Amino acid sequence: MNKKVLIVSYYLNLRDTDRCYTVYNYFKEKGYDVEALCGNYDHNSKKKVRYNLEGVREIEVIPYKKNMSLTRMISAVKFAFDVVKLLKTRTADVVYVVGPPNSTAYVLSKKLKNTYLVSDIYDLYPETIPFNKNVKKVANVLGFWWWSHMRNYAMKKCDCFIGSCKYYFELLGIKEDEKKKVVPLCKSNKKVERTEVVPNDKLNILYLGALTGNYDFEGLVKMLSIIKEKKDVELFIIGEGPRKEWLLNELKDKKIKYNFMGRIYDDAVKEEVMKKCHFGFNGFKENVAIALSYKSMEYMSNGLALINCCKSDTWNMVREKNIGINYNHGIINQVADEICKLSADEIFEMQKNAIIQYDENYSYDCYKKKMDRIFGQPVSGVDR
Repeated sequence: MNKKVLIVSYYLNLRDTDRCYTVYNYFKEKGYDVEALCGNYDHNSKKKVRYNLEGVREIEVIPYKKNMSLTRMISAVKFAFDVVKLLKTRTADVVYVVGPPNSTAYVLSKKLKNTYLVSDIYDLYPETIPFNKNVKKVANVLGFWWWSHMRNYAMKKCDCFIGSCKYYFELLGIKEDEKKKVVPLCKSNKKVERTEVVPNDKLNILYLGALTGNYDFEGLVKMLSIIKEKKDVELFIIGEGPRKEWLLNELKDKKIKYNFMGRIYDDAVKEEVMKKCHFGFNGFKENVAIALSYKSMEYMSNGLALINCCKSDTWNMVREKNIGINYNHGIINQVADEICKLSADEIFEMQKNAIIQYDENYSYDCYKKKMDRIFGQPVSGVDR
């Protein structure tokens, strides 16, 4: 009889970068009997969804319109308790919780007994919210500290804690051991080979992803304004979000060329855009705790060098493996000058290095090897 894994995740997106979908595919390939309990709400479109995927049950959740809202928090907590009710009629060898939200693993770590419980955190919420220090102090007074507490409690009580980057372990003050493992985010094995040098008489820079408050669009506009004075440059934008109008107005005001394409989910279309680009912009607000992003993996798998300010994991890779250029918020002028001075051959070398590092660190094969070290041996839950 096959072992059964029950995956629990408020969010599910049927793309190869989605953590829950990756976990689902991994256990399916390993021959497990897989069931997934997932919220029926899409975070990006703010619409209800049906997945039509074998073994996936949609859980009715309370819809929310604003990412920062009490309604969203209540929705997450209700989801956790709804899952507990469903688990009373189910058994599993492994219950694998993907978060955030942190409330799911917290509630299950209190309710589940003698079942191997995994808490997998791919985003360090609420630390990744772009609050400055003073606002964070107020937010903690209002109760935001509780969301960190729930994650940390579940981390201590679960049988296995998985984090998506080394930086999260640094912030949480923990080290890898038998119960705590780093398993980076991943994408498919497919990668685009770079065989030709892209001329750099005109620089093409891509921003791929959500247009929200987490990202350093102020730094991007400043950087492009400086580059524009020295050479021709164009920004390609694939994505949507609440900061769209601000960004496009700033680009128009500064007379920076741009090509806004909105949301694109077709990999073939995105690949055609990325073939003609030199860099992918991977910039976040200074006070956001991010060390590895899905957009950086998509850039790297398509052979784009990074313009990066992500901390720790990605910062070190850029510096040590020559896959792009790091910047911080105090040296944008110098970095813009450095980008302008790069030859086409130097950029091409960065692009080739990016593909190699993607293949060695963030491909699906790499993910499977790390998961095999955890689940390639018998597991059993403890009495919490």
